[in-house]
Amino acid sequence: MIRARLRALRRLPDGQIGLILVALAAGVRLLGLGAESLWYDEAFTAWLVGRLDWGAMGQAIAGDVHPPLWYVVERVAVGVLGPSEAALRLPAALFGVFGVWLVWRIARALPFCRAAALGAGLFAAFLPASLYYSQDARMYPMLAAFVLLSLYGLLRERWLLFVLGGIGALYTQNLAVVYLAALGGAALFQHRRRIWPALAALTAIGLAWLPWAAAVIIPQARSVADGYWVQAPTLTDVLLPLMGMTLGWRMHPAIQLQVYGAASVAIVGGLIAARGWLRTREGQLVLACLIAPPLLLALISWLWRPLFLPRALLPSAMLIPLLWAHWLARSSRPNRRAMLAVLVPAVAAGVVAHFFPVFPRENLRDRAAFVAQAAQPGEIVYFTGLHTAISLGYYLPDLPLYVHPDAADLDQTLTERTQAVMGFRRAPLDALARQWRGAWLIVNLTPRTGPAESDAVAAIVARYGPDVAAHWDLSDGALTVYHIRLGE
Repeated sequence: MIRARLRALRRLPDGQIGLILVALAAGVRLLGLGAESLWYDEAFTAWLVGRLDWGAMGQAIAGDVHPPLWYVVERVAVGVLGPSEAALRLPAALFGVFGVWLVWRIARALPFCRAAALGAGLFAAFLPASLYYSQDARMYPMLAAFVLLSLYGLLRERWLLFVLGGIGALYTQNLAVVYLAALGGAALFQHRRRIWPALAALTAIGLAWLPWAAAVIIPQARSVADGYWVQAPTLTDVLLPLMGMTLGWRMHPAIQLQVYGAASVAIVGGLIAARGWLRTREGQLVLACLIAPPLLLALISWLWRPLFLPRALLPSAMLIPLLWAHWLARSSRPNRRAMLAVLVPAVAAGVVAHFFPVFPRENLRDRAAFVAQAAQPGEIVYFTGLHTAISLGYYLPDLPLYVHPDAADLDQTLTERTQAVMGFRRAPLDALARQWRGAWLIVNLTPRTGPAESDAVAAIVARYGPDVAAHWDLSDGALTVYHIRLGE
């Protein structure tokens, strides 16, 4: 029955197949969109677009490490739909759906049969890593959509689409430059005998990006260069995330190796099976977008400064379904059945693990609700770490928030300018004792917690002897809430 329905689906016009793929992609991405609470990066997004006016948001973005386009889109979404988790994640879900449609269109632009193009679209619709980031209030599905749009524009030689996608990608994520370098280099090489259209398109992208690059990126790089949290990758750090960016990482460790092994075999097999069309003009463009960005990021990280951010590889990962589908379409029936028996369960395991993860996001929403319900008039919330202040502080909008003067930023990506615009009030707890009657000290200690924060917590506990109001063991540490009586 399934085989008959797939045959019927292949006979439909391209427009109808595209709509069906969009519906499938939207269905899984909208399912449980607001179920989990926001984590740190999402809370930072929510803080900027939900608590700051346009001017302050612009100043905060200028001191951040990302371009402004994602925050503008999120600001509009929150303005229309409100600040709920679902509203904050909806733009990512929609761009994720658009990315799936683009994979289908890219497959149709390649020398693929309709069955292979349909298979690529179906794999992309259910790709676990794409599903995860489509339910995350961050910019990576948007980056993938713009990169794929640029690739599609080159495949069809529609230079306006290439330019729009390139500008959009660069204003979404700074690491988009490696994709534009790869695609631009491939375009110049392929059009070397008639180079002016490619050169004009790249010039237009460069001129559009120049104001942001000159005015903001250089100061950003200087402000975070000495402490940015990304570490120099090993060869394993380069290869393993590529598996995670396809089939996800939320599954049980007992099956993770088998699932990643299945994906690896399918990728290698797909590359071998596709060696013919990879030598074509279209195949070279796909290969440039698939292989060159991870290699460039790895080389930059080894030779200059660590910049290998696995989630920035989502655009490359979205192209892997092309290899899987092409290999399946070119295989004999017995081999196709064997591959489907391995690959489909691997993808299904990733999808199931996404919705029922072994290690779900911490329920910071309920943790903050405990404090909000217990707090009395005249009491404040006090943090010893900026990371915790952002993650939980967003869920405590009605309480005055203060941070320790030496509060650490674990990821070291918040410049002083951004911290100031976000309104973090730094003060020693002793200085607040005459103004407030009580404080809720919220401490999240993890293996990454520095000695300065640990010492600050120990000093406050020794000085005030607070009550432990709540304590939760987390997957990477512990969250403790102390109640301190001040003004006594």
